[in-house]
Amino acid sequence: MATGFLKVIVSTASGVIPIGGARVTILYGEIVLYELATDENGSTAPIPLETPPVDFSLIPTDEAPYATYTVKTTAEGFGAVTVYGVEILGGETSLLPVNMVPGDESVEITIPTHELAVKQTQVNNVDVTPMGFFH
Repeated sequence: MATGFLKVIVSTASGVIPIGGARVTILYGEIVLYELATDENGSTAPIPLETPPVDFSLIPTDEAPYATYTVKTTAEGFGAVTVYGVEILGGETSLLPVNMVPGDESVEITIPTHELAVKQTQVNNVDVTPMGFFH
């Protein structure tokens, strides 16, 4: 395993005004890993999170080269924001901007999964092997 980092930056919906004191919860599946508050700038310190080995991002493999986490953010006077599928790469710091809307309506965002390394692609029933660094 490796370690990557996540920094959450919370602001109003326009992204202009930081929200200090927002509660940020980091989950892996249903397991709560961290509960913390943002500073006066609306930011968390970089949070260390386990990731797959960095080598997974350098060679084609069936394993995802990143780990995914869920981030839940709440703040007084704002609707909760939950982001599913936040990707963290080993040795890197990911920035997650969270824009909150006044009121009590919650927002859920799902980041779709994707493949970063593909050995072979099926196009119109013809096998295509990508050119470049995959060879």
